[in-house]
Amino acid sequence: MILKQLNTINFRSYKDLSINLSEGLVYFCGENAAGKSTILEAIQFTLSGKSFRTNNNNDLIQKEQNFLRTLCVFENNKQISATKEKDSSSIHKNIDNKHLQNKQLALEYPVCLVESDNFFFTKANPEKKRHFLNKNMFYVEQNYSQIMQSFKKIHTNRNLALKNNNKDEVNVWTKQLIEIERIISRKNEEIVSLINEKLSNSKVLSDFYSKNKWLKTVKVQYDRGYSFNMNFSDVLHANASKDLIMKRTIDGPHKRSFKIDSEELDLEAGLSRGQQKLLSIIFYLIQREIIFEHTNIAPLLLIDDISSELDKENLDLMLKYLNKNTMQSLVTLIDPNPVLSKKSLFYVEQNGGYSHVR
Repeated sequence: MILKQLNTINFRSYKDLSINLSEGLVYFCGENAAGKSTILEAIQFTLSGKSFRTNNNNDLIQKEQNFLRTLCVFENNKQISATKEKDSSSIHKNIDNKHLQNKQLALEYPVCLVESDNFFFTKANPEKKRHFLNKNMFYVEQNYSQIMQSFKKIHTNRNLALKNNNKDEVNVWTKQLIEIERIISRKNEEIVSLINEKLSNSKVLSDFYSKNKWLKTVKVQYDRGYSFNMNFSDVLHANASKDLIMKRTIDGPHKRSFKIDSEELDLEAGLSRGQQKLLSIIFYLIQREIIFEHTNIAPLLLIDDISSELDKENLDLMLKYLNKNTMQSLVTLIDPNPVLSKKSLFYVEQNGGYSHVR
């Protein structure tokens, strides 16, 4: 999937932006707050309906304006446009003027995004880790969305029954929760096994072994969201009185997560911030592989502030890897010195409150 052109109107600090992009590794260089991350945000918003910097899409509209428009033009005569008016949902259309919902956008135009903040998987909160697992599962397991919708309904209704102290209803929803937990745990264990297989065999890691031998022993361990030594039915039975007191389901798939281990290092305490960032980017490279293998669509890779935290040697290794092994990756950075090719380098500047790209 090659993005050939990005156009925006009234998107944050960009009054009117139009840039043509090449395949391979593309760089956006500029000072902090110049508008580099906004370019990645505009792409992600167009292709997913979401922003990685705010939960309120009204924030994306330029001040004193009432709407924004974006357009992503791809190879093979494909394109997605997005229009967002204040206090209204965004509307996303393809070249045939057909409205596309977020799920269809995600299936047809997958994006792997590495954020500049809070990306460290070794220390990320469980919600971040669940999101990572869910995204992988979305592309691997066709009916996973339906499974999670069913779980949400069961979980919500059980909590409502607990709140109302309706023990008969609690028992009904408990039986359904036990059944769907088996499915969720099995599917998540399968995706963790696939990630571990990639960690062991993927060509992604071999490029970094010379400086990071600890990568050879990295493994992921799935956390079901309850005691590993007990059956879920026994957990719910043991928690029955506590759940009624707390008026919610204490343990279960809503708390699932994963832990990253290594035979050589304590990854939570023994990794530098640079090593943590390297590992996090590698996890998204593995995610990109998984999505490609199950959709035959090469996801667009977006990495915000790639040069922060990484030491020079690992940054050079990462840029060389991306340059050699990607159909298209868009990265932002402050210092242009590590850039491998000036042909794919854009400079981002801000003047008079507006951002510009040259």
